[in-house]
Amino acid sequence: MTEEERTVLEQQLNELLTRSEWTAADTPLIEQLLHTLQTVSAENKRLRTALLKANAQQPKMSSRLRDALYE
Repeated sequence: MTEEERTVLEQQLNELLTRSEWTAADTPLIEQLLHTLQTVSAENKRLRTALLKANAQQPKMSSRLRDALYE
C-alpha cells in the first residue's frame, strides 16, 4: 500500500466516523478497508518471519568478544 492510498483510505474512514449513520454506499469502502487490513497483516507476518530467520543466521557474539575468546 502506498502512502497516497493510505492517506485516501484514512480520509474516507474519518468521513465515515464523523457520520452518525452508515449507508449501503459505505459497504464497499468498509470491505476495502477490511481487505487492506488483512493484506497488511499477512505482509507483516511474512516480514516478521523473514526478519527472525535473518537474525537467526547472524552470529550471536559481538566481534570483540569473539576475538577475545579466540586469543
